[in-house]
Amino acid sequence: MPHLRVVVRLRGDAGGPALLCVFHSQSADQSATLASLHPEIPPMHVTREQIRWMVPVLATLRYPLG
Repeated sequence: MPHLRVVVRLRGDAGGPALLCVFHSQSADQSATLASLHPEIPPMHVTREQIRWMVPVLATLRYPLG
């Protein structure tokens, strides 16, 4: 599976708000790595059961400020 930008919400203690991240599938063991768009935030390794819901991001838009 290619790397996808997704909005994901996790179960349990990691739940909290929905996150915008890059999804990297590890299909061999049913797990994934969620990488932040900010390089200073370390990636999270999660199992399929930890994901409450996930939706792909189809497009991102940037508007000039000012």
